[in-house]
This record gives sequence, C-alpha cells and structure tokens, in this order.
Amino acid sequence: MKKRAVRDSAEQAGAKEVYMIHEPMAAALGIGIDVEEPVGNMIIDIGGGTTGITVIALAGIVCDQSIRIAGDEFTADIMEALRRYHSLLIGERTAEQIKINVGAAMKDLDNPPDDLPVNGRDLVTGIPKQIMVSYQEIAEALDKSIFISSRIINSAALKSAITPSFNGRTVLILSCVFSCINNAFLPTAKTSFGLLRFNAIILGSFTTISSL
Repeated sequence: MKKRAVRDSAEQAGAKEVYMIHEPMAAALGIGIDVEEPVGNMIIDIGGGTTGITVIALAGIVCDQSIRIAGDEFTADIMEALRRYHSLLIGERTAEQIKINVGAAMKDLDNPPDDLPVNGRDLVTGIPKQIMVSYQEIAEALDKSIFISSRIINSAALKSAITPSFNGRTVLILSCVFSCINNAFLPTAKTSFGLLRFNAIILGSFTTISSL
C-alpha cells in the first residue's frame, strides 16, 4: 500500500520511470557513498520507534536488522528516571526537551552542556516543582538502552565480518531528535558503540553534521 502510494505520487509528479530502493541504500547514496565498492558501509538509523542497522557492500545489503529501541524508548527512560530518583512527574514533551538539551550517552564529556531546569509535578506533595538536571543523570538513565543498542550494532558488524580496521564507513543517521548535537552527542559517538567509529553523523534530512 505504502509503496504503491509512493510510486503513484512520483508518476503523477511527472517521473517517467520509478524505481523503489531500500531506505538505507537511499541514505548511503544521498550522502555520497559509493555503494558499489567492495567494502562494508554500515548505516545506523535511529528513528522514533526503531533503530535500523544495515551493512551495504557491492551495491547490495549484506545485513539488515531492526530493534525496537530508539527515540521513544529514550524519552520513556528519561521520564522513568525523574519519577524514580526525583519523584517528579513530567510529560513526553518535557522529556523530549531534556533529551535535546542535555542528552548524552557518556558521563564524561569534553564540552558538557549546562544543567537544565525542569518543571514537573512533585509526586509526594502534588504541587509543581523545579529541579536541575545534568547530562550525567541523563546518560545514566539511557545507559541500559544504549548498552542494548550497542551490543546489537556490534553483533551486526561481526556478522558482516566488519572489524575495527575495516576500510568502509559507519554512518549514524538521527531521524529522531537526540541530544544537543554539537556538545553532547558527537564526542560520545566515537566510543559509545564499542568497536565502531562513526565517519559522519547525519540529521534526518541528510544534512551532514560532522565528518569524524
């Protein structure tokens, strides 16, 4: 149904021929990767509900995995952490803002973001309360989900015979909004996922954030 809708839209827009390709392949082509070269290129797409892990080589997909840990899970982790450790009830929108401003995957950053004031309802007294939240707290809250993701990503790399010295590229695509990109996520990207070092981090609209 979805494929037919996309095809019909393209044809109505004036396209003479329409070819459907997998989203990770489109992402790789969109950022200029030569998908036909005989080396592995890993595309990691962290979306809202799922994280897609794909290895591309010789114009084909070598490995394609998906896990149900992504932006929504990170948001839920933050809400649960504040409820458990601060007795503070916050909504998804507030948790999303925390994730954007002080989200991190490690507790030690070279240029850490400032603590963020967070407003919510005190579960003990029932009245509004404000607390200061640090990136270290958020890193701890996300630790379990990040760990599970990293193990599956490393497993996909090993299944595809990718080693720390492989000649291909590893690209992280943030389809969901996660962390303060410049000072919270980029420094952690090189070490958060074990043997993998990202060559670039891409926003959902295929804007290259940095070449690492």
